[in-house]
Order: sequence, then structure tokens, then C-alpha cells
Amino acid sequence: MSAAPPTVAPPTVALSIVVPTVGRVEEVGRLLDSLRPQLTAADELVVVDQNPDDRLGPVLAAAADLRPERVRAAAKGASHARNVGLAHARREAIWFPDDDGWATPGQLDAIRRRMAEEPAVDVIAGRIVDEHGRPSMGRWPDRPLDATRGNVWRVGAEATMVFRRRFFDRVGGFRESIGVGSGAPWGAGEGQDLLLRGLALGCRAGYRPDIVFGHPNKFERDAAVVLAKGASYARGLGYVMGVNDYTLAELAPHVLKPLAAMVAFALVGRIGRARYYLGQLVNRWKGWRAGRRYRGSPPGAAPTPAR
Repeated sequence: MSAAPPTVAPPTVALSIVVPTVGRVEEVGRLLDSLRPQLTAADELVVVDQNPDDRLGPVLAAAADLRPERVRAAAKGASHARNVGLAHARREAIWFPDDDGWATPGQLDAIRRRMAEEPAVDVIAGRIVDEHGRPSMGRWPDRPLDATRGNVWRVGAEATMVFRRRFFDRVGGFRESIGVGSGAPWGAGEGQDLLLRGLALGCRAGYRPDIVFGHPNKFERDAAVVLAKGASYARGLGYVMGVNDYTLAELAPHVLKPLAAMVAFALVGRIGRARYYLGQLVNRWKGWRAGRRYRGSPPGAAPTPAR
């Protein structure tokens, strides 16, 4: 009997990990500590520092063994910082973790494995858990899914997507008018916008729940802050749908759900919650109308990724 042919291991995919950060210190240290046992010599770490001072100096010095490349970005905005870091990224796969998140045990190996096993997929996304292993930052599907215009809001966020370099070569970078710190009313959705632009050009993206990212669950108690953040994120969702040419029919479920929630809470006397969902409804509608005026517009000049 002839011997079975030897198993050939898939090629290893090298990672560029681009960390945009402002205002946080201890959290950045935790992120770097979580990366330490998982990085290989082929990977690279780029820290985009938007702080006006040297508060990150000691943290980066303590992580000298990781060989972090520190890049300064004077302009504000998370999307701008990601684009600045993208211009310094040199590896095949690129991940943009939040500066208050972390890499869960085995996460980078899971990314490498998926990237090697699915070479035709341009973007691979995963789910988020908190420090207790509970779902964080949303409800995540429990089965693999291919990303579509109908489910991008459920299967991906900026910090849960790992991109192949060819995706940015084809699509460009993040739209800098969207996201935290952009100065525009659209406070979220830049990751979905990027993904939608890629899907429109024929790129493939997949959600794989075996890839698990870490991020704390955050519960804001100040009602005014909750309303303001909710409104900003709702405008962002609506704007991204509008600028990517979602029709009124495609928008409808995203305004009918908060409408139903608003009515339900109002009927039981929970006026604060009803006000929140009224804000979701109104601001998603406003964002969509604003985005429709610019639908199909280019994202603006984005830095060319380094080779």
C-alpha cells in the first residue's frame, strides 16, 4: 500500500496591525500586551498617535520588543488615522483594532488560518466578546455568513474586519467624513461604508464567528450622553445607506424597527426609552436624505498603501 501524500500546510499570512489612538494610555498597553504572545517576526505593528503630547511614550517603550512603528497624525478623526496608518502598512493582511480593545487568545492564528484557507475572500470579519466572554458591541450571528448589502450592519465593524491589501488597492481607504472625530454629523458607519464600496466593485467579504475579538461592553448612564451618541450613530447609519444608494424600501426596516420600539415603550410609560427610539428614527431618516444627495460620490483622496 502506497503511503498517503504528505499534508501541505497553507502559506502563512503576515499581518499589519494598525492602531489609531487618542486619549487612552492603559488601554493601549493592554492591547499591546495581548498581541505580544501572538505576533510573529513577519508581522508589523503601526501605532497612529493622535495625542498632542508624549503620553504614549512609556507604553511604547515598554513594548519595544514588538517593534512598534509610531506615526504621528495631527488631524482628528478615527477614519483619518486609519488612512494614515494604512499608508505605512506593508503586509498582506491589515487589521485596525480599537485602542480600547484587545486580541483574544488564538485570535491572530485564527485570522491567519482563515486567510490561508479562503484566498478568494477579500475581507474576513469576526465577532466581539467582553472580558467575561459575553457578546459585546452588538448581537453577532452564530454561523458563517457572506456579507451582502442586506447584512453589513450585522456582520462587520471597523475593529472586527481584516482586509487583504488588494481590497484597498481596488477600493481606496476609509471615508474621512464619517466616524468619531470627523467633525461631521455622521458619527459611525465608516466600516460598513468601506465594505459596501468594496461589494459594489465585486469584492468578497465573509463573517466567520470562529474569529473572536475583545472589546469591553460600555453602559453609559447619563441620559443626555446616550441620546447624543445614539443620534450621532443613527445619522451615520442613515448617511452610509444614502451615500451607497440604498432605496427607500431598503431603508424602511431600519426606521420601522425604532418606530415600533418607540410606540411600545411609550405605551408602558417608559418615555426616556421612547425618546431614544424617536431619535433613532428621525436621525436615520435625516442621515439617509443627506447621503442621497452625495450617493455614488468618491470617498476623497486616500493615501496609497506602502509596498
